Amino acid sequence: MDPRDLLERARTRAPAPRMTLIDLHRRRERRQRIRRVEAGAVGLALAVVAAGTAFVGLREHRAPGPAAGGQPSVNLPPATTPLPVAQPGQYYYAQVHLVGGCPAGQEHYCGGTDVELAATFWWAPDGSGRIETDRVHNYGIHAGTFGPTEFPNPNGIDVSTFPTETAQLTQFLLDRSAPDGASPAPLVTPPPDGAPRDGQMWRAITDLLEDPHVTPTVRAALLDVAAGLRGARLEVDGVDPVGRQADVVVFGNWGGELIERLYVDPASHDLLAITWTSEISDQPFQSYVVERAGVAGSRSEGPTDAESIPALGSPSPTFQPGPEH
Repeated sequence: MDPRDLLERARTRAPAPRMTLIDLHRRRERRQRIRRVEAGAVGLALAVVAAGTAFVGLREHRAPGPAAGGQPSVNLPPATTPLPVAQPGQYYYAQVHLVGGCPAGQEHYCGGTDVELAATFWWAPDGSGRIETDRVHNYGIHAGTFGPTEFPNPNGIDVSTFPTETAQLTQFLLDRSAPDGASPAPLVTPPPDGAPRDGQMWRAITDLLEDPHVTPTVRAALLDVAAGLRGARLEVDGVDPVGRQADVVVFGNWGGELIERLYVDPASHDLLAITWTSEISDQPFQSYVVERAGVAGSRSEGPTDAESIPALGSPSPTFQPGPEH
């Protein structure tokens, strides 16, 4: 038998290659990165220009500007109630509940572990406050009471210099998330009708939305920018995971495979909830719910009159951890 016959026999007897969903995703991401590199600086410049145009342009079916006393907006429908602002001696208050499973096949989205956090935050701009936890599972957090400058801030978030006008905040975030910016964000693969910088901007915005150092006014402005990203879709008159009326901003990251939904309170434009859904299932594998938010007079009480998100009538569902992956 000659060498050619030996090679042919070896080829036919070789085991079939096995490729997981993660391998397929990584290979697809690698091809997309190569195409972006081949496109060169001209393609990137065009993407940035197109994204910038989309950011500042009005959607034809929405009305700009606020209603009486509401948060100004460009991409979201007008707000109808003002957002609370903490005065000296007061605290921004947020009661939140994060729950998430990590089913088989979704490990590349959720890290391979189930998670739950039920916590209440009191935070003042001087860096003082309090963190109280009710349920914690696979989530790192430091509960306690904190004096000025002592409130935990592992990511160094400071929104005191953030503009709140939509076009200005868009440019500010573009500069901040650039490779040489103050907080570089990765070029995440956007939906098919988005550009790389849209995915990058979405990542930068969603990283900020859950942080207790972000004030309601800045949070509402971030949500308005998110609604204007190319590839984002706005669904008005929706419902959040616990049944509250919401405007919903939908974005498909990872090339449209990871669907993230931001639920916005129609009256105040504050954040109600976030859900994450993969292409494997129509049901979210993780959700973040703001059960109550506003301004409190002390670190031992909830908001009184200054609420941006009223308290839920009943607590959001708890999560029962499944088997570890």
